[in-house]
Amino acid sequence: MTTTTELERAAYAAGDTARADLLARIDELQRALGESVAENETLRDDMGALTDQARELREELDECLMAGMRPARGIGEVEFTFDHPNGDTLTCHLEYDAGDETEPERMTLVGAYLGAVDVHGLLPHAIIDQIEAEALRDPS
Repeated sequence: MTTTTELERAAYAAGDTARADLLARIDELQRALGESVAENETLRDDMGALTDQARELREELDECLMAGMRPARGIGEVEFTFDHPNGDTLTCHLEYDAGDETEPERMTLVGAYLGAVDVHGLLPHAIIDQIEAEALRDPS
């Protein structure tokens, strides 16, 4: 098979500089395409490595959470310890609203943790109301 470089040389030898320049440009584009393909393969490999690293970090975080680490409270949230009537101690994260002339101050339960497990969705409304009222009265 004849390469573009050989065709380019033949075109120059025949005095057809327009064809030779076109063949030289095709050769440059083929080289650039090869470099782009190689760069894309490198980027794909890097992306695969980052995906693996993200999965490993997620698994490590899940292990930490299951080992008893609960999420840190969010910005502006208050942490309050509530002694549940069944004997469990819940670590509660609440949002404080200072209220205004038309609304009184209040606390809103965001998360209630028994160890690392958020049990907020399992609590009856009466217990949630009790947590929010006690947290509002708590001086700390």
